Amino acid sequence: MKIAITAAIYITNQEHKKYLDLTTKSIVSKNHHLFWVPCENYVHPVLGPLTYIFNQEPDEIKVLQSTGQQSVSQAWNKGIEEGSKAGCDYILAINTDIVFKSNAIDRLVNFAETHPEAVLWTMTECRDSASLESCPEDESFLVHPNFSCFMVKSDFFRHVGKFDENFIPAYCEDGDMHARIELAGLKTYSYSGAKFYHFG
Repeated sequence: MKIAITAAIYITNQEHKKYLDLTTKSIVSKNHHLFWVPCENYVHPVLGPLTYIFNQEPDEIKVLQSTGQQSVSQAWNKGIEEGSKAGCDYILAINTDIVFKSNAIDRLVNFAETHPEAVLWTMTECRDSASLESCPEDESFLVHPNFSCFMVKSDFFRHVGKFDENFIPAYCEDGDMHARIELAGLKTYSYSGAKFYHFG
């Protein structure tokens, strides 16, 4: 399958870039075609043009630019739209201060395939970065999504509309979306079998 991975990129200093590099280096899959499609909301001129560093080079890369008033919502909307246009089966939207367990993307996709009754699937956090690769997994799941690492199908906006771009520059757009999904009677799952670490 083809999986788009998108992120709102906001880089003002070397510390931000360090976390971004840890994130992109952890983007790996044994089973799927990966399409890296970040939206650059802001990159400090000293750090531009931004270079992305991977341990597993994505099969495709397309860098998007924000327009007008930048926001996390706009970046997520653009990334999901681009992934949909590119024919991706799923779009994974992530923070730039997370690290994936090496099997996490493949396991989340497998979980979504076996739970198509949901419209949004998320990973769960491992509390310790040093033990991420040995972090226990199980097949349980909760109905409380983690928006620092969430995945949707290409038709997601058909169910609930786009993320609200009036939340500027960030915060509350995730809670708003979760509420809209709940009010529409739809399901979100947070899967304990796909793990990541969140520095934030």
